[in-house]
Amino acid sequence: MNKIRETNINDKLYDLTWNIIHKNTKKELNKLKLSKNEWNKSFNLLKEYILIDDICEIKCGSIIRWFSLKNKNKMPYTCIVCELKIIDDGIMIVCKNFANMFFSINLKNAIIFQKLNDDDKLIINTIELLNNNLTNNI
Repeated sequence: MNKIRETNINDKLYDLTWNIIHKNTKKELNKLKLSKNEWNKSFNLLKEYILIDDICEIKCGSIIRWFSLKNKNKMPYTCIVCELKIIDDGIMIVCKNFANMFFSINLKNAIIFQKLNDDDKLIINTIELLNNNLTNNI
C-alpha cells in the first residue's frame, strides 16, 4: 500500500470511496438549487469527477467541469486546465475549452470538479476492494 501511495501525488484519494465522492457531489449540487432534471443530468455528468476543495488538488492538463457561482449556470462547463495563477483577486485557473479558446476561472466564483484519471480510479477501486476484504474477513 505504501508503494502505491508513493507513486501518486494526490493523497486525498486514499481516504475516499465512490460513496463519499458521490455524496460530496450531491451536496454541492443541492446548494445550486437546480431543477430535478438539471440535477440528474449534472450528477450523471459528474460521476467520474471529484470535488476540488483546495487549489493543490488541481492538476494541469486535467479535465474539469465547473459551475459559475456568478452566472448561476444550470449545467457544468467543461475545459482543460492549462495554468494556475495567483493574483490580487484570488486564484485564477487558465483553461482551454474544446473549441481551443482560452479563458480564466476565478476559483472563488466557481464550484470545480476534476475528472479522475485511470490511475485515480484504480486507486479508489483497489482501496475499496481491500477495505471490503478486510471487513469480510473480520
